[in-house]
Amino acid sequence: MPEKKNFVLRLNKATYSALEKWAADEFRSVNGQIEFILNAALREQFGKNYPDNFRRLELSKPPAKEDEQVRQTQTGTETRSDKEASSNSGDK
Repeated sequence: MPEKKNFVLRLNKATYSALEKWAADEFRSVNGQIEFILNAALREQFGKNYPDNFRRLELSKPPAKEDEQVRQTQTGTETRSDKEASSNSGDK
């Protein structure tokens, strides 16, 4: 099963109620209904193989800045720009 990304989604009450009704009509959870709708829209926009295309892009891109910061914290290393930023933060 593919890894899923968790995030917060804020909806107004009317939108949530409509999604809740639609999901119940199709025997899905609200979360499952939102995922179904998004996947259908992404297939329409990018083609039926969109997940494979985006997985390849994700594998080929360099690690995100936050991943690098976590790695540095775990190993106790800092880059020169990190040291400069922390020394300049006291100048304000």
